[in-house]
Amino acid sequence: MKTIQIFLASSSELSGDREFLERMLGRKSDEWEKGRGIKLNLFIWEIADDSVSVDGKQDDYNPHARKSDEFLLLCWRKAGMYTEIEYETAYKQLQKNSTGRFNKKKKPLIRTYFKELKPGDVVHDSLGKFKDKLQADKHFKTNYSNSDDLWNKYSAQLELSYPIKSAKSSIWIGVIGLTLMICLSIFYHVEVTGKKYDQAGQFNLWLLLAIFGASVGAFFWGVMDAYGKSRNSYFRWENALAITTGLVTLILGIFFIVPPISVYHISGQVTDVKGKAVPDVEINAEGTEIQSFSDSNGFYELTFNGLQKNITYTIITSHENYQDFSQSVTFHSPEIHQKIVLIPNQP
Repeated sequence: MKTIQIFLASSSELSGDREFLERMLGRKSDEWEKGRGIKLNLFIWEIADDSVSVDGKQDDYNPHARKSDEFLLLCWRKAGMYTEIEYETAYKQLQKNSTGRFNKKKKPLIRTYFKELKPGDVVHDSLGKFKDKLQADKHFKTNYSNSDDLWNKYSAQLELSYPIKSAKSSIWIGVIGLTLMICLSIFYHVEVTGKKYDQAGQFNLWLLLAIFGASVGAFFWGVMDAYGKSRNSYFRWENALAITTGLVTLILGIFFIVPPISVYHISGQVTDVKGKAVPDVEINAEGTEIQSFSDSNGFYELTFNGLQKNITYTIITSHENYQDFSQSVTFHSPEIHQKIVLIPNQP
């Protein structure tokens, strides 16, 4: 959650406008917290600590002016002494933050609003002097007629300074996450499925799975954040982090609970009792359509796709010159070597 610190400086003669700004900023803060993840925090002397200060209360207020992101000054028929001090404090901080190669904050943003004078208004000399001061600082003031006009003008400036972020960056996060998901899935299918790994290899597989989970989270985050921005709502990073963590945990949990499914092979050589290779023998996995034929050297291979560990199949053979062979095989590993010895038919 980003917080915008706003310091409001003005004399007590504008108490009505100050109270109106306070109410409207409170409403806008509620709206922006839900829609943009931005909180507007207003500092006014009326809500500050009113206890006695050895150095004077103004010295307690000035640090808030220095730390503010927005310095908002209101004037009407006079410019109070403390208002001028607060302006000087904010302006010096702006100069400090705007100088130096690596210091380009340009904060606080100083905005001055002068209420339009009406015939018969008694104007204090301090107002003219303060206007001259602003002119010397090359600052252009903004006039307003009433509280509504003041709010409309300041609200428009807030919209310009803190616009709704574009969804492009979020879309790119989603695209990168989706690309990683596809690449890792292809890599897993080509390089991992059906192979055995030592302890170091298993660690790399866990690392691969963790990256895949993060990719899923990045994809989900990007899509939801882009959707939120397109709907003028803010998908907070805390929610995205929670969803990412949940997705990774879910994936790891499935990996623990569900036995790994991969490709298994049974291979070997078919010979007779004298050790001579027997070609063209039909080898089947009973109860399935999986079959193979021994080649000219008697070698064969049966491939089982989508098989789980610890499943037992019965291997049977068929050849017109040899007796049928039957052997149960349990898949404790992806690669099973099974030699088949056939007995010739009796004449």
